[in-house]
Amino acid sequence: MSEPTLELDIEGMTCASCVLRVEKALKKVEGVSDATVNLATNRATVHYKDAISEAALEHALEHAVDDAGYKATPAVIESTEEDSPLKKHERSVRLKFFVAAPLAVLIMVLSMGGMLIPSWRLDSMLSNCIQFVLASIVVFFCGLEFFSISFRLARHRSADMNTLVAVGTGVAWLYSSVATFAPHVLGTTSMPETYFDSAAAIIGFILLGRWLEARAKSHTSDAIKHLMSSRPPVAHIVERVGAVPQDVATASVRKGDLLLVKPGEHIPVDGIIIEGETAIDESLITGESLPVDKTVNTKVIGGTLNTTGSIVMRAEGVGAETVLSQIVRAVAEAQGSKAPIQSLADKVASVFVPSVFLAAAITFVIWLLTGAAFTAALIPAIAVLIIACPCAMGLATPTAVMVATGRSAGMGILIRNAAVLEQAKDIRSILFDKTGTITTGVFGVTDVYIPTQTILDRNTFLQIAASLEARSEHPIALAVVDYVKDSGIALTQADDFSASLGQGVRASVGGKRYYLGSLALMQQRNISTAPLEEAIRKFAEEGKTTLALADDTRALGVIALRDSLRAGAEETMKELHALHIKTMIVSGDNERTVAAIARSVGVSAYHAAVLPTEKLEIVKQEHASGAITAFVGDGMNDAPALAQADIGIAMSTGTDAAMESADITLAGGDLRKITHAINLSRVSVRIIKQNLFWAFGYNTIGIPLAAFGVLHPVIAAATMALSSVSVVTNSLRLKRVKV
Repeated sequence: MSEPTLELDIEGMTCASCVLRVEKALKKVEGVSDATVNLATNRATVHYKDAISEAALEHALEHAVDDAGYKATPAVIESTEEDSPLKKHERSVRLKFFVAAPLAVLIMVLSMGGMLIPSWRLDSMLSNCIQFVLASIVVFFCGLEFFSISFRLARHRSADMNTLVAVGTGVAWLYSSVATFAPHVLGTTSMPETYFDSAAAIIGFILLGRWLEARAKSHTSDAIKHLMSSRPPVAHIVERVGAVPQDVATASVRKGDLLLVKPGEHIPVDGIIIEGETAIDESLITGESLPVDKTVNTKVIGGTLNTTGSIVMRAEGVGAETVLSQIVRAVAEAQGSKAPIQSLADKVASVFVPSVFLAAAITFVIWLLTGAAFTAALIPAIAVLIIACPCAMGLATPTAVMVATGRSAGMGILIRNAAVLEQAKDIRSILFDKTGTITTGVFGVTDVYIPTQTILDRNTFLQIAASLEARSEHPIALAVVDYVKDSGIALTQADDFSASLGQGVRASVGGKRYYLGSLALMQQRNISTAPLEEAIRKFAEEGKTTLALADDTRALGVIALRDSLRAGAEETMKELHALHIKTMIVSGDNERTVAAIARSVGVSAYHAAVLPTEKLEIVKQEHASGAITAFVGDGMNDAPALAQADIGIAMSTGTDAAMESADITLAGGDLRKITHAINLSRVSVRIIKQNLFWAFGYNTIGIPLAAFGVLHPVIAAATMALSSVSVVTNSLRLKRVKV
């Protein structure tokens, strides 16, 4: 059983160093087993032990984050409000940039007035005083956050990106102020050159970069915003069918409430139609654009679109229980997780800021030793501080993961976490369950065979079989029960019921024990199936699934059912083979039926008549060959194999046990989404590598250039701002790339 989690929004983080510091602080809190922090979402996910009180833990975590120099508040995932932390941060940075930008331009005009305008007559002292006032506004109002965070961190003997900016601009401002008002301190009576323009321009460029970065980061969470916007704020509640509806907030709808949904409106919550017929656009959930016909007693999902008719539905899943809420939670958890490829950036970030300070100090000393003046040595040292950018390293992986998992959710592919997203690109072998996976799992009875020596008539035979299956949830069982009921045959009470996964069921009807299932079940009970074997062989060659009915002494007859192939099953196999991925069918059905299905979809390898435990062993054997192995299934009997595989892929049309065991869930049951998931993984990892190459390459080239005096601090600030924006923008390409 997985551990409970708690999520927090973190304020004040700006780079990969911040992420590591917050993670370290969270992991030290008693009761915490693990913690991950995402720079792209400014959110922390904390795993903790069951015995810990959530309220007490939340308080302790907030205190720990505060001690580390940052601020933590409880996260609100299901929100599209404009006052979300990311939106508030974006507005704040935008305001400060639009204050800093014109002031920085004015300061630069004042500092270079004589060079730009020949008739310039402004006194240098007056010019410097005006620059001092304007630069002070830019540095200590627009850039206040850099200094406040730096001071908080300094109290804990720590430093991050904000410290680099604060020290760089602070030194430039302080030196210029001394040069203006106390030049004798610098050993001169004339007014030295000042760098108010550099301090202001650096702040301005960095704020521009952070504003653009904040805007881009907000787009990485568009998937969750889109999902949440599909939930209507108002629902039409009725006391009974035909009653006048009353509008209420969707959040106040309770289980059992009757709701009217008109054409063109979104379904407010999950439920069941009790009156009316319509077609529902479920593309929000499944990624499939074709509307699905719905009638009385069929399920509808909150957030999907009612296209044609008015319906009355009974609310079944509300609040956090709705499919939409569960998807939002799953996407948010995936976006907040860390991919293994990020470990390199984390290791570098842990020593990055101290290394930059050391590099800046060495730069300053070397320039002084070469005979350069104090100011000439100061400028390249400031440039080293300013150009260093751990932000790009911190954003390289999480932004790509956010966009990719959001894109996959929009396609009806739910990926559990970033590690799965990264590993899916390496899948080399995929094992498929048959029933409900390659086939639709919607069975229909086609034949009933009763040997002449059987003493039961057809109706009694079917009555016993359906009475046994009435206690089972398996698709085959439901098909048998429906067929018998539609034939007008009444079911009887079955006692002492038990089921054997992958084999069949047994129960007592009318005081006599019966068995219904595979030949393996009959053989296990030492029941001769000779009278049935010819019929079973014939049905199997036709691709039909068979159920044998027997009592304690002899076989009584066979029921044959046909299952239809899923649309796109054959196309999926061709696409996987084109990607050089091995495919195999692993089924509990008989060999002839499995062979027929394998031929029809173009799969040459298969295992038939296997039990759930044997499926698990086959997965182990395939993995032992060295191939990254995926298993695709839909039933409870597939759960062990799904959990054992490197990547378990479940059909959303299957059981909860299967989906809980899986790493990827395919909404709508379209097998072609498997190739989409693999291709998305490959593209995502390629973009992550591009981001990391740029982030490391930028710092590797930029810092030496700044140290050698090639880059002025203002240019360094502009390129530093560009580096973070470029990483996020590159990740956003995942929204449009074809997979």
